[in-house]
Amino acid sequence: MPILGIDPGDHTGYAIVDNKQIITTGEIIYTQKKKLKHMEELLYLDAIRKIYREFKPDLVVIETNFMGRFIAVVKALTKKLVIITLAVKMEYPEALIIPTAPQEWKKLLDIPPKTKYNLTPEKEKVQAKIRELLLIEKADLSEIQKITDNEHISDSVAMCFAYEGKVRIKR
Repeated sequence: MPILGIDPGDHTGYAIVDNKQIITTGEIIYTQKKKLKHMEELLYLDAIRKIYREFKPDLVVIETNFMGRFIAVVKALTKKLVIITLAVKMEYPEALIIPTAPQEWKKLLDIPPKTKYNLTPEKEKVQAKIRELLLIEKADLSEIQKITDNEHISDSVAMCFAYEGKVRIKR
């Protein structure tokens, strides 16, 4: 069951995972420059549609928790969430989309939250978990390093792993 994981932001990370194998990863850059505002939105929409069309995932997982940020950032991320949802639904109206907060998918992977006793940054915990999961399947350390070097991509991969096998799709 292919899963598309998306971590929206200025650099929107995405990953396609199928049966514990990473099929592809990448980033879509969406800077929201005022001069190109609507053109960038259309390009962003088109990029998401192409990814969906090419890989036809059964499930789309999108990170959604925008709490604790400036209102301008929340507005921009919410707009991206709407564009992503619209792009997927344009390709397949019945697509299953799961919005998930970071703490939800991290809990599914047993990634402990940051505490005063464990000050390891969340990013490092996610990257360590991905390395742990991938080393079971792969020996190519350069490929693992490439994935875990980018926070947006590693979050996308981790979201796919978190929900893989947890959601049943009726056909």
